[in-house]
Amino acid sequence: MEVLVPSPDRYAQLLRWHKYADLLFNRYRFPGSRKLYRRLSRLKLPRLTQKQYTPTIFGFDMVVGPENAYDYYYLGFYEMGLLNFFKSALSEGSIFVDVGANIGLMSFFASKLVGENGAVIAVEPTRKYFEDLDNGITRNGFKNVQTFKIGLGSAPGSLPIYHNEVCPSMIKTADSDPSEIVEVKTLDKLLEEQSVKAVDLIKIDVEGFELEVVKGGKGLFSGTSAPVACIEYVRDQQMITENGKTALHLLRELNDYRFFQLENTSDTIGLLKEVKDFTSLHANDNVFCLLDDHVEKYGGLIR
Repeated sequence: MEVLVPSPDRYAQLLRWHKYADLLFNRYRFPGSRKLYRRLSRLKLPRLTQKQYTPTIFGFDMVVGPENAYDYYYLGFYEMGLLNFFKSALSEGSIFVDVGANIGLMSFFASKLVGENGAVIAVEPTRKYFEDLDNGITRNGFKNVQTFKIGLGSAPGSLPIYHNEVCPSMIKTADSDPSEIVEVKTLDKLLEEQSVKAVDLIKIDVEGFELEVVKGGKGLFSGTSAPVACIEYVRDQQMITENGKTALHLLRELNDYRFFQLENTSDTIGLLKEVKDFTSLHANDNVFCLLDDHVEKYGGLIR
């Protein structure tokens, strides 16, 4: 599908409204400021009716469409709390792995942080998101982002990925969900093929399939130089478990990981707080998995 390139005037208009959103969401919040902005932006900005490039407050463009990514279009950002942590965890020369890259926000943000001497490995199995991801890379001229249209799991092979009403997942939620077959590799094998010896940060957001990804990355997560891991957690989501154990339980078995969440949510910049009992995790948010060395390094971000 052709991606619309906005006119200079439309592009400038979006940038102006993204600046307002940044002020009201992230810099000068007051009670009701976020709700106020959302109402105003939908009144003032043209309706998003087709796939197009949209600017962001980070200095890169993304492909958005009426069926997804509304926040990128109306706000110009997403999950600022998570990205704020990225700014400390990644620097020139770092290696970032984005599992479930979607249309590329985390990969593009990381690309600017790791620079020419670093690398981003972006894994996205679905056809429609992978196309948007690649178009975004071309649009922005990123040279340090490698994309892989595969799934990651506990064993090599192929699996269906289902396109449900929320997000694509390798877990079937309804018989009527359309699907596509995707190649599956293990995380350890992918890194071996790319000659990656160490990873600084990995983000895993695979709609309930997180345990299978971690099982396929036991070599990475059990080593002395294991990475910081950021894993999406949704309490009520259908997810792969093994005798009641989730990806977080397995990480704790593989290494001396400690677990943290942002004080509010990943949408809000703030400090991390340690979570020792998984039953007290936020119902829908990212979990930051850190070793003691990471805790010492990022102590200023921890409450």
